[in-house]
Amino acid sequence: MKKLLWLFALLSCSAEQLPVVETDYWRDFIPFHAEYDPASLPPDLIKGQKTAIDTFPVDEVSGMVASRKYPGYAWVHTDSGNDPELILIRLSDGRILCRYKDTDIQNVDWEDIAAFQDKTGKNWLVIGDIGDNLQQRNNLTLYYLEEPDYHDSLEGSVRVREFNEQARHFVYPDGYYDAEALFIDPDRGDAYVITKRDTRSRVYGLPFKSSYQEWDTAIFCGSFPFNGVTGADVKFDSRILIIRTYLHIFTWHWEFGSDIRQVMAGVPDKPFYDQSEPQGEAITFSVNDKSYYVLGEKLFGIAPVLYQWTYPY
Repeated sequence: MKKLLWLFALLSCSAEQLPVVETDYWRDFIPFHAEYDPASLPPDLIKGQKTAIDTFPVDEVSGMVASRKYPGYAWVHTDSGNDPELILIRLSDGRILCRYKDTDIQNVDWEDIAAFQDKTGKNWLVIGDIGDNLQQRNNLTLYYLEEPDYHDSLEGSVRVREFNEQARHFVYPDGYYDAEALFIDPDRGDAYVITKRDTRSRVYGLPFKSSYQEWDTAIFCGSFPFNGVTGADVKFDSRILIIRTYLHIFTWHWEFGSDIRQVMAGVPDKPFYDQSEPQGEAITFSVNDKSYYVLGEKLFGIAPVLYQWTYPY
């Protein structure tokens, strides 16, 4: 009996002396390599209700995100060769309410826009100057700016003003990539960029920082078994990530506190999508209802249309 007590005491002391292994969120993450056939994923049994809001008067919208400050509105922008401006629209009818221009920054190739709310309740927009058709850019930029103010007296106007943006310059660790999709982790504030032209679209992360004075090197997080990604968004209130290509739309659901990189490694749901846009570019969740909106570019003379898809999420 004494021997047993001695052995138990020895094991207890050894357990107490075992070191506590702490993991670093970014350093210790192993990039995922998702494997499934996206074309064979069964679409949701509920097709969702599709509504054509209206023909959209801007031909080359490349990014769209719902306003958190003004529910029912959204911000859109165009890409290379166009003005550095944000356009506020009303989602119920697609009407352009106001244009905000800042001639002090350059629209090299703005491809997507994201939104998040910080811990103080302040609403931010993040513009992704991440397009690189020739895959040779060594200066990619995320522009962080407070969501501009709007009131009804501004409807129909063009506001030339400084965005007072914070520019976050970054490069990839392993080459040059064309990217058209950007989203923000609502729990941590980390930014994610998804490439377009690779055989497998690649995901790169930029950890949240309070200051963007120094250049960053994006961190490779993993890859999807599909490509051609043109837009992404996160529904903050119910933790849904949505990613679109020209052919498909995918969604991932998760709980608060989950590692969004591990979520992306899983098999997504595939909402029904009829590929009715000539060149689908932008996507965003609605803030105040169970909808997402899609918008494309003008192609072969076919004008873009703002579509709303309503699902029972």
